[in-house]
Amino acid sequence: MPVGTARRVLDSLHAAAPAGSMVDLAWNPSSCGGFAVQDSLAPDRIVLGVTSDGAEARLREIYRAPLEAGSPLLVMDLETAELVKVRRTRSWPPRSPSSTPWPRSARSQVPT
Repeated sequence: MPVGTARRVLDSLHAAAPAGSMVDLAWNPSSCGGFAVQDSLAPDRIVLGVTSDGAEARLREIYRAPLEAGSPLLVMDLETAELVKVRRTRSWPPRSPSSTPWPRSARSQVPT
Protein backbone atom coordinates (compact mmCIF):
# COMPACT_ATOMS: atom_id res chain seq x y z
CA MET A 1 0.00 0.00 0.00
CA PRO A 2 1.24 3.51 -0.66
CA VAL A 3 2.58 5.62 2.18
CA GLY A 4 -0.29 7.70 3.54
CA THR A 5 -2.88 4.92 3.37
CA ALA A 6 -3.01 4.45 7.15
CA ARG A 7 -3.50 8.19 7.71
CA ARG A 8 -6.35 8.23 5.17
CA VAL A 9 -7.96 5.26 6.95
CA LEU A 10 -7.63 7.12 10.25
CA ASP A 11 -9.16 10.27 8.77
CA SER A 12 -12.08 8.21 7.43
CA LEU A 13 -12.55 6.57 10.83
CA HIS A 14 -12.57 9.96 12.55
CA ALA A 15 -15.18 11.24 10.10
CA ALA A 16 -17.44 8.17 10.26
CA ALA A 17 -17.13 6.85 13.81
CA PRO A 18 -19.49 8.10 16.51
CA ALA A 19 -16.43 8.45 18.78
CA GLY A 20 -14.78 10.74 16.21
CA SER A 21 -11.26 11.76 17.16
CA MET A 22 -11.24 9.32 20.08
CA VAL A 23 -10.64 6.49 17.57
CA ASP A 24 -7.06 5.18 17.48
CA LEU A 25 -5.31 3.37 14.68
CA ALA A 26 -2.33 1.07 15.05
CA TRP A 27 -0.49 -0.16 11.98
CA ASN A 28 1.63 -3.30 11.97
CA PRO A 29 3.25 -3.77 8.56
CA SER A 30 3.20 -7.45 7.65
CA SER A 31 5.97 -9.58 6.29
CA CYS A 32 5.77 -10.82 2.71
CA GLY A 33 8.18 -13.68 3.30
CA GLY A 34 5.80 -16.58 2.98
CA PHE A 35 6.11 -17.49 6.66
CA ALA A 36 3.11 -15.61 8.08
CA VAL A 37 2.41 -17.90 11.05
CA GLN A 38 6.07 -18.31 11.95
CA ASP A 39 6.69 -14.57 11.58
CA SER A 40 3.71 -13.81 13.83
CA LEU A 41 4.79 -16.21 16.57
CA ALA A 42 8.52 -15.44 16.45
CA PRO A 43 9.10 -12.25 14.48
CA ASP A 44 12.62 -11.00 13.77
CA ARG A 45 11.28 -7.55 14.72
CA ILE A 46 7.95 -5.94 15.50
CA VAL A 47 7.18 -2.66 13.76
CA LEU A 48 4.30 -0.58 15.06
CA GLY A 49 2.86 2.58 13.60
CA VAL A 50 0.65 4.16 16.25
CA THR A 51 -1.35 7.32 16.83
CA SER A 52 -1.50 7.16 20.63
CA ASP A 53 0.05 5.63 23.72
CA GLY A 54 -3.13 3.59 24.16
CA ALA A 55 -2.78 2.01 20.71
CA GLU A 56 0.84 1.16 21.46
CA ALA A 57 -0.11 -0.39 24.82
CA ARG A 58 -2.75 -2.58 23.18
CA LEU A 59 -0.30 -3.86 20.59
CA ARG A 60 2.38 -4.45 23.23
CA GLU A 61 -0.14 -6.71 24.96
CA ILE A 62 -0.94 -8.54 21.72
CA TYR A 63 2.79 -9.09 21.08
CA ARG A 64 3.63 -9.81 24.73
CA ALA A 65 4.98 -13.33 24.12
CA PRO A 66 7.38 -12.44 21.27
CA LEU A 67 8.51 -9.33 23.16
CA GLU A 68 9.25 -11.39 26.26
CA ALA A 69 11.15 -13.84 24.03
CA GLY A 70 13.39 -10.97 22.86
CA SER A 71 11.92 -9.79 19.56
CA PRO A 72 12.99 -6.16 19.05
CA LEU A 73 10.23 -3.56 19.02
CA LEU A 74 10.21 -0.46 16.82
CA VAL A 75 7.47 2.10 17.54
CA MET A 76 6.92 4.98 15.15
CA ASP A 77 4.27 7.08 13.44
CA LEU A 78 1.98 5.62 10.77
CA GLU A 79 3.88 6.95 7.76
CA THR A 80 7.27 5.74 8.97
CA ALA A 81 5.84 2.27 9.65
CA GLU A 82 4.50 2.21 6.09
CA LEU A 83 7.95 3.14 4.77
CA VAL A 84 9.46 0.25 6.72
CA LYS A 85 6.96 -2.05 4.99
CA VAL A 86 7.80 -0.64 1.54
CA ARG A 87 11.52 -1.12 2.15
CA ARG A 88 11.06 -4.65 3.47
CA THR A 89 8.82 -5.65 0.56
CA ARG A 90 11.23 -4.34 -2.05
CA SER A 91 14.06 -6.37 -0.58
CA TRP A 92 12.04 -9.61 -0.66
CA PRO A 93 12.44 -12.20 -2.06
CA PRO A 94 16.20 -12.63 -2.24
CA ARG A 95 17.59 -12.33 -5.76
CA SER A 96 18.84 -15.89 -5.87
CA PRO A 97 16.16 -18.57 -5.38
CA SER A 98 18.88 -20.95 -4.16
CA SER A 99 19.50 -18.67 -1.16
CA THR A 100 15.93 -18.89 0.12
CA PRO A 101 15.10 -20.94 3.22
CA TRP A 102 12.16 -22.50 1.35
CA PRO A 103 12.02 -26.16 0.42
CA ARG A 104 13.17 -26.99 -3.10
CA SER A 105 9.57 -27.59 -4.25
CA ALA A 106 8.64 -24.01 -3.37
CA ARG A 107 11.71 -22.38 -4.93
CA SER A 108 10.34 -22.66 -8.44
CA GLN A 109 7.53 -20.31 -7.36
CA VAL A 110 9.88 -17.59 -6.10
CA PRO A 111 10.02 -14.68 -8.57
CA THR A 112 13.53 -13.49 -9.45
